[in-house]
Amino acid sequence: MSAAKPVRIRKVDSAETIKALADPLRLRILTLLMGDRERAWTVKEIAASLDQSVTKLYHHVKQLEQAQLILDVETRLVSGIVEHRYAAGQRGLEFDDALYGSPETKDASIANVSYLLDEVRDEVVGYLGRADAEPERMMLSKARLRLTADEADELRAAMENLLAEYTGRRDTKARKALPRHEVLMVMVPQPED
Repeated sequence: MSAAKPVRIRKVDSAETIKALADPLRLRILTLLMGDRERAWTVKEIAASLDQSVTKLYHHVKQLEQAQLILDVETRLVSGIVEHRYAAGQRGLEFDDALYGSPETKDASIANVSYLLDEVRDEVVGYLGRADAEPERMMLSKARLRLTADEADELRAAMENLLAEYTGRRDTKARKALPRHEVLMVMVPQPED
């Protein structure tokens, strides 16, 4: 693999990046590559894993590469054909709040939130349906809190710091054999009933 290293968290803050993420297939590609940061993938390997045609994926891979969400980490000649290997450009994504208020990016940003929530729902349901599932190892919690603006900012910062602390532990080789856990933190202001 090349010397290009993924950033820990990429803040999605441009219309170009949000548009690159605005397609469910591109999000699936990115999720696949972010799921195994030690691996570099060819388009053929991505296509096989996602059960898609190779020709269908080239355009999507290029869009993700142009947005620097994936990186071309290795290029080599194989049987006279140039083969590219790709890896995720980041370990996690954080969406800039301004994207939801901009007319240019609002619809694509909302679509990304919808896809992310659908993906998490599918992962939870899939996990619970497995014969080897350990429901006691899973946590699903929802709370409705009444907070001042300062308290909401404090809670958000505490959640971000906690996630950053555990995300930072991913870099050690000893932890590679540990099981992965998906963590989704959502905090949404609600209108009064």
